[in-house]
Amino acid sequence: MNMVRARVVKHPDQWVHGGYREIQSPRRKCVLIDYDRLKKLCGFDDFESFQTAHRKWVEIAVGEEIPQRESTWTQAVAVGTETFVEKIKKQLKALAIGRRISPTKNGWELREEVSAYNAFLGAQKVDMDPINTYSWDDSVEISAP
Repeated sequence: MNMVRARVVKHPDQWVHGGYREIQSPRRKCVLIDYDRLKKLCGFDDFESFQTAHRKWVEIAVGEEIPQRESTWTQAVAVGTETFVEKIKKQLKALAIGRRISPTKNGWELREEVSAYNAFLGAQKVDMDPINTYSWDDSVEISAP
């Protein structure tokens, strides 16, 4: 849906490199998606039923005036059950510092707090002071030692 939101294409099927085509027309070689696991994770017994549901979900999203990005999926490091998200945080070790696990309406997510740089760096919007201005003196010759 990223290319649809960016208005590069009108439908995900038009983006050759996208997951929509990968799901609707599975590859036989150089497979990128574990189709069996995907259908199971989504609660389907067979892949054809998942493909049908996937097509319907995309049609609904494309039918919206401007498909909306879901921050849970686009900004979180991990999304799923609390156990799964805790496992991912543990595996990240030092990379997990500053990231917190929080509940969502459908599960749990691991993400880091977003904060403005100004809040920590005390940035001020002011003009440069002439005291920080230096002129280049091109009359000085510099020789190598």
